[in-house]
Amino acid sequence: MEKLVALTEERTRLALKRTQMAEERSSISKERSRMSAERSKMSNDRTLLSATRSYMNAERTLSVWVRTALSAMIFGIAIDRWGLMATGKSIHPNTLFGHPSTPTTLTGAVLVLFSVVMSLTAVSRFIGFSRHYKKDFPLPYHHKTWLPATYAFMVAFFGTILFFVMWWIK
Repeated sequence: MEKLVALTEERTRLALKRTQMAEERSSISKERSRMSAERSKMSNDRTLLSATRSYMNAERTLSVWVRTALSAMIFGIAIDRWGLMATGKSIHPNTLFGHPSTPTTLTGAVLVLFSVVMSLTAVSRFIGFSRHYKKDFPLPYHHKTWLPATYAFMVAFFGTILFFVMWWIK
């Protein structure tokens, strides 16, 4: 009889131990699920952070192209004015709206026109990227698509005005 009681006690002890182990497995499983959810959230955060960096890189690229366009525009103006200074021509009211005749004026006008095309190309690529970006992600805080695009369009607009001034007013 004592053996039977000892076996029953042993079986009860083992059943309690199995229950404890099952509870531990359950808590481990819950912990794994929580950690998996955290990893998934971290992965989503990394994806959003990477996408935000990509958008900011696109803005920086646009600003670099606009800066290069402005530099080409200024260089075109410098070449044009240097040619006028080298030939000794001055602007008189009776020579307004004449056609350019010097190679420096033609070179300067081509550089200004090239910078306008460069600015318009850069802004069109940026607008395309930002439209694609906005379909998948929210824009970064304090970033608007219209502001850098407006800046690039203004550079192109003033470059166009400058081109016509260089071309027809001598």
